[in-house]
Amino acid sequence: MPLINIRVPKLPDSVTAAKISNIHVKEGDFVELDGRLLDIETNKVVLEITAADCGVVKQLFVSLNDEVESEQMVGTLVPEPVDSDRRLGAESQTSNDSTIDENIRPASPNQSSGLGWLFITLAIGAAILVLL
Repeated sequence: MPLINIRVPKLPDSVTAAKISNIHVKEGDFVELDGRLLDIETNKVVLEITAADCGVVKQLFVSLNDEVESEQMVGTLVPEPVDSDRRLGAESQTSNDSTIDENIRPASPNQSSGLGWLFITLAIGAAILVLL
């Protein structure tokens, strides 16, 4: 199975610097599809890098506060099925050099990934209504 490259998104020409502002995973962690991997901060925006597939983080080539360039490869992911026995702390056994670029999307400060936050928000809203 091919490795998936984790890359910095293509940055606009007007952006001269970007840095790793948050790392949500470590090598060996299992991640779900669209799971948050890294945040990259520029002088204008924070970008969220998410997993293009379920799998295990094989390598991270960056550390917190490292400066990065547009489309720089910052890590690799070994794809795995969701129902796999491998979870957090699992070690990768695949070493195929074929690659697929990572799915990247912008993040806003109030944006969170997954439906968990939606359910928490709804539960809080319902609790407030009950108290009123």
